[in-house]
Amino acid sequence: MAAALPQLIVVSLHKAGTHLVLRLIEEIGYQRRYFDDELIKSAQRDPADVFLARLEPDTAYFLHECRIDRFPRQFLDHWRAHGHPLFVYQYRDPRAVLLSQVNYLRRRHVGKEFSNIPYHLVFSDVLDAQPGEQEALSIAIDCMGDYLLESFLGSVWMLHHPKVLSLSYERLVGPDGGGCADEQIAEIGRMLRHLAIERDAQQIASRLYDSSQRTFHRGTIHGWKDVYTSAQIQAFQARYGHLLDVYRYPRDGGLPEKGR
Repeated sequence: MAAALPQLIVVSLHKAGTHLVLRLIEEIGYQRRYFDDELIKSAQRDPADVFLARLEPDTAYFLHECRIDRFPRQFLDHWRAHGHPLFVYQYRDPRAVLLSQVNYLRRRHVGKEFSNIPYHLVFSDVLDAQPGEQEALSIAIDCMGDYLLESFLGSVWMLHHPKVLSLSYERLVGPDGGGCADEQIAEIGRMLRHLAIERDAQQIASRLYDSSQRTFHRGTIHGWKDVYTSAQIQAFQARYGHLLDVYRYPRDGGLPEKGR
C-alpha cells in the first residue's frame, strides 16, 4: 500500500491561475477540496489535532487567501512548532491578475459565470457596460485597487516564510502558457521536494496545462502586455507599483525572481 501523502493546504490568489496548481496536486495524487464553512469553524474553534483529524487523507485543501489576523492561534502554534500541515502559496503578476479579474467579471472565460458576491455582481455590471476590454481595464485600474491590495498584501507573509513553498504562475505554467519548459520542471521539482515524495516531474509537466478549465481565458504569462496601453501601464505602476516590487516582478514585465 502506498504511503499517505502529507497533509497539504494550498493558497492560490484569486485569478492567479489556480487551475494550474489544482492540476499539479491532482497529478501528484491528491484529491482537491475547498474549505467549507464547517471546516473553517473547526479550525477556529477546535484544538489543532482535532481540526487536522477532520481533513480527508490524500486531499489538498485550497484557499484564495491566508491572512495572519484570521489564522487561528491554536493552529498557528501547532504549525510553527511542527511544520504540519504543509503550505504552498501560488501568486501571479498583479497586472495579469487584474486583467484576468476584468475578463472573469465580463464573462469572457470558458465557464461564463462568477462568484455571486455583491462586489462581483456590481463590478460585472460596471465592466460589462464598457465598450471593450481596454476601457473596462481602465475602470479596474482606477476603481478596483482594494481587490488587488487586499489580495496581494493580505497573504504576502507567505512569500517569505521559511515553512511555505511559494510558486509563481509564470515559472509553473510552462511553454504552453508562454513560459519555459526547464523552469516548469524545476518548479514541479521544488513542489515534490517540499512534499518529500518522488514523482516524474517531466511527466507531470506534460499534463499540466489545461485550457478547458471553466475559469480559463488567456492563460499566457505575457498576454496582459497585448491589452495594457502605455498610459494604463503608467497608471498601474503609479497606484500599485509597490505590489510589483514586493512580489519581485520587474516593472518592464519580465519574470519574477525565483521563489523560496
